[in-house]
Parts: sequence; structure tokens; C-alpha cells
Amino acid sequence: MTITKPRPRVAAFIDGFNLFHGLLEHNPALKWLDLHKLVRMLEPYGDIVAVNYYTAPVDADRLPPSPKRCRQKTYWNALRANKVTVVPGKFEKRSRKCKVTYCSAEGPREFDVFVEKMTDVNMALDISYQPAFLKLDVVCIISGDTDLIPAIRHIKDNHPNCLRMVYIPCTETAFKYRRVDELKKLGCSVSRLREELVQDAQFPPSIPFPDTEPLTRPPEWSAQP
Repeated sequence: MTITKPRPRVAAFIDGFNLFHGLLEHNPALKWLDLHKLVRMLEPYGDIVAVNYYTAPVDADRLPPSPKRCRQKTYWNALRANKVTVVPGKFEKRSRKCKVTYCSAEGPREFDVFVEKMTDVNMALDISYQPAFLKLDVVCIISGDTDLIPAIRHIKDNHPNCLRMVYIPCTETAFKYRRVDELKKLGCSVSRLREELVQDAQFPPSIPFPDTEPLTRPPEWSAQP
């Protein structure tokens, strides 16, 4: 009798802020990204049991909703329709003082910026407890944020047989300056998330969605010039 070895159980933890600024911000054609498909391409021999996406709603308090918020809502629905768990944090407004000494602008030398909050904490907590809760064999992390190192160390110390795969979303030039050695000291396999792979993991232009019209790729994210 042939005994089939079970496929390794994989969960992915995706830092939306890091992914956006690392690869997507200046590449609109890559934003219609099927994260579940991407994880299957990164871990083709595993059984994908969870894909978690950590992000924050833009323009959350604006009424009527801004075009940017509408595009984000469409994308979140597309992810949820494809078995991705969206874990939202929030943006907080902070006041910053202008430090440009040669600026000739009159009036208060302060300006508002929006800072993403809670997403890194949400992600670190899930990375810490889901290996035991989901009986994981592989943890797949898409982020270059070294603030996650304590959570990764927790896996190393408490689940040493759980593989730790880190994919840093950035350009080839930026990858040279990432703190890869710190992650490798924790036994992580560290690679750059390449633009070509992200391009191959795009959603189709239209996605069926229950009880409503199909979700369509925002024209601002068109692959056409």
C-alpha cells in the first residue's frame, strides 16, 4: 500500500503597506494583484490554509467616498472573494514641523501627515500564534519590515520545525540595502519578491462577486499605457 505524504500546511502574512511602497506605488499595472495566486506561485508544493493581508483604509472618514477609497474597496472585495483575509488597521493624522530652513512659505511651519497604525502589530500577533493554531509547516511572510523580527524569533524558538520563508517586495537595487543577514540569522530563507512574479499573479479583468455586479479592474490600474 502506498502512503501519500501530506502536503505541508502554509499560511501567508502580507504587509500591504510594505508591498505597496516596495513594488506597487509606481507600477499601477501591478496593483490588481491576486494575493492567493501569488502565494500559490511562491509555495507551489504546499497546502495554502490561510492568506492574511494587513492594510488600512484610505480616506476612511471622507464622505462621499473618494475615488481612491472606492478603488481600494473594490480590491478588498476581490481579495475576499478569493479566500484572502483582509485585516484592517487605521491611519492617524499627525502634525509635523517643516525642517526646510530655506523655505520661504509664510504662516505656520507645520503640516499634517497620515501614519499607518496597528497593521504591524496585527501582523506580528498573527505570525506568533497561527503556527500553533493552524498547525503550520511553513510561514510565508511578504514584508521587509524588521519590526517583525521578534515575531519570527518566536516561531524559531517555539516551532523550530516550521519553515520561515521571507519575500521582500522591492526593486533589485533596493534589495542590496535590506537587512537580509538579520533574517537569515533566524533561519529564514530570504528572497526578493520579483516584479515578474507579481505581474504573473494578476486577477483577470473581471471577477464574479456574490449578489452584485462583477468586480472589474479599476481603469487607473490598467496595464495599457
